[in-house]
Amino acid sequence: NIFVRELATVPFAMTVPTLTGPPTVGQVLTCVPHVTGASAAAPPTFIFSWTRNGVAIDGARASSFTLSTSDAGTSIRCRLVATSGTISLTDVSAPVTVAALPTVTPTPTPTPTPVTTTPASQTSTPVVVVPTVPTAVVNTGPTQVTFTAGQFSVRSIRPATSGGPIAVSGGASLTLTANASGTTTLEFLQLRPGRRGGSKCVLAGGKGGRCVRTTRLASKVTLPTVAGANVIHLTGRLNGRKLAPGSYRVVISFSSGQATTSGIGRTLKVTK
Repeated sequence: NIFVRELATVPFAMTVPTLTGPPTVGQVLTCVPHVTGASAAAPPTFIFSWTRNGVAIDGARASSFTLSTSDAGTSIRCRLVATSGTISLTDVSAPVTVAALPTVTPTPTPTPTPVTTTPASQTSTPVVVVPTVPTAVVNTGPTQVTFTAGQFSVRSIRPATSGGPIAVSGGASLTLTANASGTTTLEFLQLRPGRRGGSKCVLAGGKGGRCVRTTRLASKVTLPTVAGANVIHLTGRLNGRKLAPGSYRVVISFSSGQATTSGIGRTLKVTK
């Protein structure tokens, strides 16, 4: 008797994913899959994860990753799992080295030569030695302002029963680092699931594909910021009330006397 076994064939092929985006703190890296032979009727789904120096980064599960001060000088990779039906393929991108933070060296203060004179008791004319002070070089060009925001210590919080939006401890802590003093502003965007209704994302009545409706809350939080590390703790309250349960995007921007940075986004979930 002749027995014939039908072998399963892989419905698609995947090559090494690539990372795009500038490898500097505050910028975004994107993991780009490369898949061929996939069926349009059953395209593969992707699961993303990220590593720093070979160690998995907690909570990094999206196709893009925002580089923080913790990533400066480290090696970042993206791990990709593509699944179609019962077949899964896994591959890892080539490493990308994140640029180290610049080191600021203060200009030393010149020490003047002390003034010496001939004692008055002598009959000779006093001799005054004029100190020679090196000419200081003044940089008249614009000062580079750097500002970074870390990740939330926790991704979901329960609002405090009282108090303002910022607490001394607890809640969701966030580290902000600047090389100059200034002001940090936090804006809150509520993210709610909806459906496409024409060109808009609506909460009810839409019959199109799934989407996320973004609503910018009226209140903002403004904080004084010192040069160096600043740690804040969000309480889950805003404008004297608890934030409604759901997902929020916190947009963080920094302004000093020299420049204003663009907003850095961080996602936070509020529970009951």
